[in-house]
Amino acid sequence: MTRRSLPFALNRASLNIVPRLDTFLLVAISPVAAGYFALGDGNADTGAEYLRHYYAFTGPFAEKIAAGNLTSPGAITDFIRGYEDAGCDELVLFPTASSIEQVDRLAEVIG
Repeated sequence: MTRRSLPFALNRASLNIVPRLDTFLLVAISPVAAGYFALGDGNADTGAEYLRHYYAFTGPFAEKIAAGNLTSPGAITDFIRGYEDAGCDELVLFPTASSIEQVDRLAEVIG
């Protein structure tokens, strides 16, 4: 395994890239995946804007990340099923709209 393949975390205070051994060990022990979601009227645009801003340091790739924001119950269900079929043990879904209602809406979808 090369150093480039290790998970890294961005230390925002110093803008240095720092290897995260705890993340590496977690990934090595069990398959973990993550995705972003924004459910409800007007939240798709808010979520995409948030992701573009957050990932602006990646340049044009930020638009691809924003395009992957899950904005419908069907998209979330398909996303979960895909990772489940691939043998993923843990899936973390991060809301990209700041309303606490996002968690309730996600709970309704995954029931």
